[in-house]
Amino acid sequence: MTLFGYIPVKRFVVYWIISFVVWYGSSLLFYAFFQATLNPMVLFASQIFAPIFLLFMGWLYFRGVTRNDWASRFVTALVWIGLALVFAAALMQPVYGASWTSLLSKNVAIGQAMNVIGLVIGGYVAHRSAGVPGLSARSKAALPRSSDQLPPGQA
Repeated sequence: MTLFGYIPVKRFVVYWIISFVVWYGSSLLFYAFFQATLNPMVLFASQIFAPIFLLFMGWLYFRGVTRNDWASRFVTALVWIGLALVFAAALMQPVYGASWTSLLSKNVAIGQAMNVIGLVIGGYVAHRSAGVPGLSARSKAALPRSSDQLPPGQA
């Protein structure tokens, strides 16, 4: 079963739940630590953590999907981040004590665009890895054979 013809629902739900729990939990920890220390490096780390983490999750997710083209990467990333925003908005009042409308800002939009880019790049990297069907013949020819890695005379 697929969503929009691109997203395998079961795989998407499992990977999205894992990523949201880790992402939201780490964001909460970064926020608390920043409030306690006011260290600008904590703020910087909190800003770069999500795109890097989502790049990794995108790579893990897209390694096992049958359709990994640009359209499926963008649709998956937009749905992924859209769901994360909906759940983050729902948790905004109980966790942070702020209105959900505080998520409607230019800074949040820029941050979420970086997260979309992280997921899309993760999908692209997964597509380019050797184990994915559809890897171009030129790329396969460039990969070393296992016998190329042996010392001379042991092949």
